[in-house]
Amino acid sequence: MYDNDKDTVIRVRVPQRLKDDFQMLCKHKAINSSELLRQLITQWIHEQQDTTITHKRSSDI
Repeated sequence: MYDNDKDTVIRVRVPQRLKDDFQMLCKHKAINSSELLRQLITQWIHEQQDTTITHKRSSDI
């Protein structure tokens, strides 16, 4: 669905502690943090699309 052309940036403000914990866990599990965030965003989009399809009116969402 989405190509691998990473040509834009999303900036998110989070508390320093949250960022540190996230990066530490990613490093500990040998996971690329940017790739993980891309996967989470993609998963959330798919979940929302699945939910939207089941509703008859947008006001039901």
